[in-house]
Amino acid sequence: MGDAHPLLAALSGARHGALHRRVLLTVSAMFFFDLADLNTFAFAAPAIRRAHLFTVDDIAFVTALAFAGMAAGAILGAAAPVAPAAPVTQHIGE
Repeated sequence: MGDAHPLLAALSGARHGALHRRVLLTVSAMFFFDLADLNTFAFAAPAIRRAHLFTVDDIAFVTALAFAGMAAGAILGAAAPVAPAAPVTQHIGE
């Protein structure tokens, strides 16, 4: 077999610090909760379908809406202004 790709060799020897671990943990948590909500619906969908007499097309529509909502949230979140927000405690006691 040939040698590893030079990019893989460079990455395997790269140093990583606290920021890298923090980013990895954050992205891992986001991925976990993203899959958790979709898999929870997938687990409950057959019982919901039987209890409320939904069709497979109804379940597919709800799933499509969930993905459309995630896409819209990603687009709107990326387009949101980056201006700093006022602290919440600023308005307490006025």
